[in-house]
Amino acid sequence: MSDERLFFTPTAEPNGTGVSGLLAEAKASEVKYKDRCKMHVLASPEVGWTPRRIGRYLKRHPRTVQRILEQPETPTKSRRGVASTILTPDVLSNVVAYITSCRENRLKDLPTIVHETGIVCDPRTLRKALHKLGMHRALAIEKPFLTVNTKTARMTFCSFVSEWDILDWCRAICYDEAAMHRGGNRKFWVSRFPFEKYEDDCIAPKFANIPKIMIGGAIAVDVKGPLIIFENDKGMTNAKGNVDSNSYVDHVLPKLVEFYSEVRTHLQEREGGFGVTDPSRAEYQPLLLQDNASSHTAHRSVAALRESGIQEVPSFPPCSPDLNPIEGVWNLLKRRIYQRQPRPTKYAELIEAIREEWDAMEPDDYVEFILSMPDRVQAVLAANGGQTKY
Repeated sequence: MSDERLFFTPTAEPNGTGVSGLLAEAKASEVKYKDRCKMHVLASPEVGWTPRRIGRYLKRHPRTVQRILEQPETPTKSRRGVASTILTPDVLSNVVAYITSCRENRLKDLPTIVHETGIVCDPRTLRKALHKLGMHRALAIEKPFLTVNTKTARMTFCSFVSEWDILDWCRAICYDEAAMHRGGNRKFWVSRFPFEKYEDDCIAPKFANIPKIMIGGAIAVDVKGPLIIFENDKGMTNAKGNVDSNSYVDHVLPKLVEFYSEVRTHLQEREGGFGVTDPSRAEYQPLLLQDNASSHTAHRSVAALRESGIQEVPSFPPCSPDLNPIEGVWNLLKRRIYQRQPRPTKYAELIEAIREEWDAMEPDDYVEFILSMPDRVQAVLAANGGQTKY
């Protein structure tokens, strides 16, 4: 058996994907060999019948006929007496190269990979061989979609703050909004090695969705800020239930100003905590860290923030929840709420649960998210602005 027989790359994807295609493929497997030969003869250039005409003649669905015509006249299904492909290192290397060539191939299951690569073996045998190499089928990690411009912005920001140490990040006030909703996104299984966990082809891009309840909050190293629940019936959101610049200026900024003053006082009271004693030094001036959502970057929001005297960390990149420590707080809050028994399902129950879990949260529960910022920045730089484990 030649090397070309052991592995080949198809020039086109098979037609008829979806439920109807799968049904046609299942029906095609039931057609007898004699009828298969008839179909190929009738479809030959000498006769020239179409799949629809052949289907009417043999009382078969045209989709099934089309499936059979795409296959060899002699079935290639592995049977007793047919020699299986020996999964040598070269063959496995070709299979791995095929899987990792594009995202579409990573999403294919092992039976499809066996069929399209032309190897003759049981999918379970291929799975065991890939496991020995370290490649497994795993759920794709949900991460925001990063464009080239987004990666460049992440590199620019991390280069700017790469010299910051723990003392600098202890000045940060991390603010963000989050959506509390039920349900989940579709899960994808991909074939990957452990070190490819955060590659673009191995993640499930996560896009914005319409939330059920919007909340906002702020944290610092030793101080927990206020929780803001944007209740629709009180006019705290726009018509679509989202937070806009009016919501931010009218309901968020006043509480941020109070919390900013509280954190600054806290930094000044901790004389030896950060190694400084002069209140006029920059180590006592907090910095607001928030993403560039439209409600934060609108002209009214920027002007009101500047007028309030709050200093902000500049040039925060888009689609970068891994660079805002409060995202870890939201994950912790959601996990605690969804672990409640009975789980809150009604609107009022969910709001009450959010308030209770926020009040029960202590700085020790989330301080590790802030202290890990130097490592997060270095991880982004090492990934050239790409995805990280945070």
